[in-house]
Amino acid sequence: MNKATQAVIDFAFPPSCPCCGELLESGQLICGQCEEKLEPARIAADAPEGCEYAASAFIYDGAAKNGVLALKEGEGRSFAVYAADLLAGRLGGNSATLVTSVPMHPFKRALRGKDQAEVFGRLLAERLSLPYEKGLLRCRFSRKHQHDLDAPERRIHAESIFEKAKAARDLSGERVMICDDILTTGSTVSACARLLLDLGAKEVGAVTICKTSF
Repeated sequence: MNKATQAVIDFAFPPSCPCCGELLESGQLICGQCEEKLEPARIAADAPEGCEYAASAFIYDGAAKNGVLALKEGEGRSFAVYAADLLAGRLGGNSATLVTSVPMHPFKRALRGKDQAEVFGRLLAERLSLPYEKGLLRCRFSRKHQHDLDAPERRIHAESIFEKAKAARDLSGERVMICDDILTTGSTVSACARLLLDLGAKEVGAVTICKTSF
């Protein structure tokens, strides 16, 4: 889409801040007030099991929480763009060779119209000039939701729903960056990391838009 076309669209349908809904000025991804409220995530001392490192842009609270929820609901792509831009700057010297994301079950994706982890992963891969690969892992259908479970239940559930895709290729020598929207206990990325290592990956790192404060 060229700039002239985008300008016409922005004039007809003014973009709004994904965190608060206020109208944005030209070129803004989020409004200035919400930008000031975002709490940067500090680098964790320990990465989730199976991961060499973990990086998140923000603490999952306030404006950042609203931005992620908007992304899940289909109106917050600009928040994913904002987070990808920020994290690309932090990860520019990273040794990753490809990017993937935590998979979503096709039925859930059809209901939502998108997979927010994939949206973020593709944006980050583009900014890091790395290939994005889909189809390495798959998610089984489950009526349970990770956010409804406690830490031990999350680990068991994650290990039960993720598996290697039938068409997954050999990842020998690859350094994989796996993306998701939120890092809480680390159970989801850990389960996926172990599968990627089983496929031959030399290293796996987890990158998320947000992380919880605990």
